[in-house]
Amino acid sequence: MSKISVIARLVSKPETNAEVKAVFEGLVASTASEDGTEVYALNQDSADPNVFWFFELYSDMDALGTHGGSTAMAEAFTTLAEALAEPPALHVLNPLQAKGLSVTA
Repeated sequence: MSKISVIARLVSKPETNAEVKAVFEGLVASTASEDGTEVYALNQDSADPNVFWFFELYSDMDALGTHGGSTAMAEAFTTLAEALAEPPALHVLNPLQAKGLSVTA
């Protein structure tokens, strides 16, 4: 099996930026108990502070499913339902090569 990566772009409403950032920080903390979540990196866009990017690396598709179906994820997106300016843009990818990360199983 090969590893799976995700690039996710999420945009907060300007008035909910701090709330969205706090929810995302909580999501990062919640991944500590997810064995198959290898990298879960939160980034804030340098050109637009309302845009957040996640880089995620999972051991396999099952690990991505576990993360996506977690209680923490469900609670976060219930909280964020009215706080995001647009639907999340998720790109599921097959990683090929990286410096500093093992992207093959």
